[in-house]
Amino acid sequence: MKIQLIWIGKTKNRQLKELTDHYIERIRKFIDCSIIELKEQVHSRNTAVAQQKETRQIIDRLQAKDGFKVSLSPDGRPFTSMEFSELFRRQRNSGTRLIHFILGSFIGLSKEIETVSDLQMSISQMTLTHEMARLLLTEQIYRAFTIINGVPYQK
Repeated sequence: MKIQLIWIGKTKNRQLKELTDHYIERIRKFIDCSIIELKEQVHSRNTAVAQQKETRQIIDRLQAKDGFKVSLSPDGRPFTSMEFSELFRRQRNSGTRLIHFILGSFIGLSKEIETVSDLQMSISQMTLTHEMARLLLTEQIYRAFTIINGVPYQK
């Protein structure tokens, strides 16, 4: 099984990027994990146009017939760390070869992305920057794989 993180724009905050990269490296000790950073659209007055352009980029990168697609949404299903680890275990046991995690820019994901997603997930009921959401997601993926593999989590 592989994990593919798809998000809009680069992480500009150096400290958050370093921490996110740190967790990506830790995840790779358990599973192949790649990041696809898509071009952030110019967000002028018409955010609907920008969101549609971002949607097209995401759709173009998704492998339509392959993979389990998880979009991050404030309205998505919340998970505990144990439930999140079970999601990976179930997907692996059902033969899923690729899990896509899709994170939007600050304008969020379109309804079209939510429609093509197999699961909408929330990582917090609080409002987070999209860069902070990346960090929290990667930390929780790492934590899930330590749970699955019985590895003590380094505090």
